[in-house]
Amino acid sequence: GDFVYSTCGDLSGNEYKSSDFYYHDIESQVATMMGEVDLYHVNHHGSKSATNSKWAKTLKPTVSVFSCGKDSEYGHPSAAPLENLNSVGSEMYLTNDCNSANTDQYGSKVHIMNDDVVVTVPSSGSTFTVANSSGGSSKKYNIKTSKSKRDSCKKLGVDADADDDSEKDVSILSYLLELLGLK
Repeated sequence: GDFVYSTCGDLSGNEYKSSDFYYHDIESQVATMMGEVDLYHVNHHGSKSATNSKWAKTLKPTVSVFSCGKDSEYGHPSAAPLENLNSVGSEMYLTNDCNSANTDQYGSKVHIMNDDVVVTVPSSGSTFTVANSSGGSSKKYNIKTSKSKRDSCKKLGVDADADDDSEKDVSILSYLLELLGLK
């Protein structure tokens, strides 16, 4: 099938400065290169510095997975990522009951797994399944058939057909450093 998955680690989507860190809005700069996805592993555990409105509206994930610790001292997930994903109709899965003060208001749109979240995508087919690792809970979703077209990485000056992946990585890193004003 045409299953598309996004995972971007701690990619940030808001200009935000804490006592220890300064976050830049990278999500808005690269959102159109990601395009629509079926599954989104939520950036930075759903922190307030990630999953901005433009990112959510561009990716339009069918399912979003929050990897977060029970009673997280950081308050993950924050209200904004939950609201941004809810506004595009994404169903949200959490590995734990991370921040019920924020998640409870979304009712059946939020699934607390209290376990690992397992996604199964058959090699040929039109659906994918989201379940917990013990198999006690699962739900099937359709793979989107008409996703919006993604912008090419050539926008970054990256030769997507290059034989050497390290050249691609260096070009993308250079682009991101330039965005941050560090190059």
